[in-house]
Amino acid sequence: MRSRPLCFGYPSAQLALISMVDFVPCDRQLQSAHCVYFPLQVHVSESSDVPDHCRVYALNDPTDRDYQSQCSHEHRTYCDKCDDLTKTIDDITAAIEALAADEVKEELRFVMGKAKQDIVSWKAHLLRSVNQEEARLDIINALDDTSVLLVQDWAMKFLPRKFRESQTDWFAKRGISWHLTVAIRRGNDHKIQMMTFVNVFRSCSQDSCTVLSVMSEVVRQLREGHPQLQNIYYWQDNAGCYHCGTTIVGAKLIGQQHGVSVRRMDFCDSQAGKGACDRRAATIKSHMKIFLNSGNNIESAEEMKNAILSSGGVPSVNVTVSGPPEASTFSTVRLEGVSTISNIEYSEEGLRVWKAYKIGPGKLIQWEKLDVQPNAEIPRLSAIDCDTCGENAQFKTVTSKKAKIPPKQASTTGPSDSPSCDESSSDESNVGLFSCPEEGCIKRYQRFSSLQRHLDCGRHHLAIENESLFDRAIVGYSERLDVQSGSVPNIPTEVSKVRSVENPLLPMGWALRSSQVKRTRFTANQKDYLTKKFDLGEISGRKSDPESVARAMMAARDSEGNRLFTSAEFLTSQQVASFFSRLAAKRRLPDVTSGSDEEEDDAETESALQVLSNAVMREVSLEHPIVYDCYNICDLISSSKLSSFSIQMLKEFCNFFEIDTSHVKVRRKKPYLDLLVAFGKDCPCQK
Repeated sequence: MRSRPLCFGYPSAQLALISMVDFVPCDRQLQSAHCVYFPLQVHVSESSDVPDHCRVYALNDPTDRDYQSQCSHEHRTYCDKCDDLTKTIDDITAAIEALAADEVKEELRFVMGKAKQDIVSWKAHLLRSVNQEEARLDIINALDDTSVLLVQDWAMKFLPRKFRESQTDWFAKRGISWHLTVAIRRGNDHKIQMMTFVNVFRSCSQDSCTVLSVMSEVVRQLREGHPQLQNIYYWQDNAGCYHCGTTIVGAKLIGQQHGVSVRRMDFCDSQAGKGACDRRAATIKSHMKIFLNSGNNIESAEEMKNAILSSGGVPSVNVTVSGPPEASTFSTVRLEGVSTISNIEYSEEGLRVWKAYKIGPGKLIQWEKLDVQPNAEIPRLSAIDCDTCGENAQFKTVTSKKAKIPPKQASTTGPSDSPSCDESSSDESNVGLFSCPEEGCIKRYQRFSSLQRHLDCGRHHLAIENESLFDRAIVGYSERLDVQSGSVPNIPTEVSKVRSVENPLLPMGWALRSSQVKRTRFTANQKDYLTKKFDLGEISGRKSDPESVARAMMAARDSEGNRLFTSAEFLTSQQVASFFSRLAAKRRLPDVTSGSDEEEDDAETESALQVLSNAVMREVSLEHPIVYDCYNICDLISSSKLSSFSIQMLKEFCNFFEIDTSHVKVRRKKPYLDLLVAFGKDCPCQK
C-alpha cells in the first residue's frame, strides 16, 4: 500500500519515500498513509510545547546570545503527525538495513539519507517562511503617507519577439533584463496604495552594482513625486545581488544622498514573499502580448518600453530605459556571516542584524568596523530615457469591489473570523470562486480583485481545511466522552503526548539557515572514475550527463566485479556537474594562450560539421570507442587487458553489448574473450 503525497510537498523527498514505503511493515503503512502529509504552516506558532512547531525554539542560535529568545515553557510535547513521519523514516531505514542483498542496500542507503536531509531542509524552510512573513505584515501595518515599502526582484529575462518570425529567428536570442520595484504605502485615508517601477536595461550584469543604481533611481523618482517621503523599508530575496554587504551598506548611503531615512531591510526565504513583483510582471507581460499581437515587434529595450506604455499603459506602472551603471568609487563591502542574516535595522550607531525576525536582541555592527567611506559615490544608471520617469505613474489605491452580505451571514460572523484592518470581509465566502494559493490558508473570495488585495497586503488565515477520517474519528470519540455522565473515567490525554527526558529532542536552532557548507574532498577513486567518464564523453562526442553518471556510480564495479564505491562515496548530480565544470575549465586554460580566437572558432566550426556529417553513420554502425560504464573496450582489446577481468565481468560485457553467449557451456574466460575480440573488430579503430 502506497502512501499519499508525503512530507510537506517536497518533491524529491516525496518521490524517494514513496518508492521505499513498500519496505515498511503493513501495520505502519496505514499510519503513514494517514499521518505523513499535513501542512506544517498550520501548526507553527510563536509559542508551542512541540519543538517542531515552536518558532522561537527552532530559530534560536544556541551558540550566540544575541540571537536567542527565552521560551516560557518546556518542549516535552510531541506532535502525532511529525512523530509518525519520524517513525516512518526510521522504519524504512531499519527495513533497508535488514535487506540481505548488499547491492540494493548501498543504493537505498544513499537515497534514504538524501531524502531525509531534504525533508528536514524543506521543513525548516516552511517554518522560516512563516516567521519572516510576520516581518512583512508588521511593516505594512506601520506604514503611513511618509513611509514606503519597496519590494524588489529581477523578472525573468524577456525574449525578443516579432509579430511574424521565421524558425531561424527563434533561436540564439539574447534576453532583455528588466527589474521590478513595487512601492507600497498608506494614503491620507490609511488605505494601501501601490506603484510599480520597471527598469529595462539595454545591457547589464545582474549584480550588486546594478541593484544599487536601480535603488538610487527609484528613490530619486519617489522623492520628486512625493516630497513628504521620509522613511524607506526594503523587502528582498536571498539572491546574491541583494543579500550582500555592498547592497546592505549602499542602501544606507543612498538614503543619505536623497534626504530619506532607510529604516529596515528584510530578506524573505526562497519562493516566499516576492509574489507582488511576480504578479506585476505577469500583468505587464499580458499587456505586452496585446501590443505584439497588434502587428508590432519587441526586439529592444525601447520597443519593450513602448509596449508597456501602449494603449494608455499599465495603471500605476513607471517605466525607465537605461544602459549599464556608470563606474563609481564605491568599493565592495564584506560583511561576515551575511548569508545567515535575515533582518537588518539601520541606526546611527550601525547595523543591528538578526538571523530570524524577533528572535533575540540582535547583534550591533558598528559603522567603523565596516570601513565605509561616508562620501562614497553610489553607481548611477547611464543613458536614462526620462520621457516617462515619474510623470504619469502615480500611486493607486488597492481596492476590491464590495459584495452585499445577507443579514444572516453578517450576523453569524464571529470574532475569530474577523479580518485584519487591511482586509474587508464583505467579499469573503466559504464557496468563493478564488481561493488563496498559499498552502494552509483557507480564505476564499468571490472576486479576483479581492484575492489580489489579500495576497498583496493581507494576512493568511492558516487552518486545517480538510480532516482525514482518522482525525474525525478521534475528535468524535473525544466529544462523545465529554457529553457522557460523570461515571465515565476522565483519562488525561496529555499523558500519551509527553516525551520522556531520555528521548532525544530536535536541537535548538534546527531551522536556522547555516553558513557552514559541508565540503568533502573527492577521493582518488572518485576523481579517477569521473575523469574517465569525462574523457570518454570527449572522445565519443557525447558528453556524459551528470544525472546519468551519478546513477552509474551506484552500480559501478571494478575488474573483479566488486563495487567501486560505498553509499558514503556516492555523489549527487550537482557534485558531478561541478567536477566536470572545473575539469573543463582547467583543460581550456592552455588553449587560450596557444592559438588565436579565429583559429578556435574555425576548429569548432569544422568539428561541428564533422559531427553533423557522421550523425547518420553513428546511428547505424558501431561507434568508437566501445564503452561499458567507465571501461574503454577498444583500449582493453588493443592492450590485451581483457583477461584481467573476472568471468562475471566478461559475461556482463557480453550481455551489455547483446552478444549471444548461449552456446558457452564451460566456465572459462577464453570463450568470452574470443566473443569480445570478434565484436571489437567491427569498431572503426580496428580497420
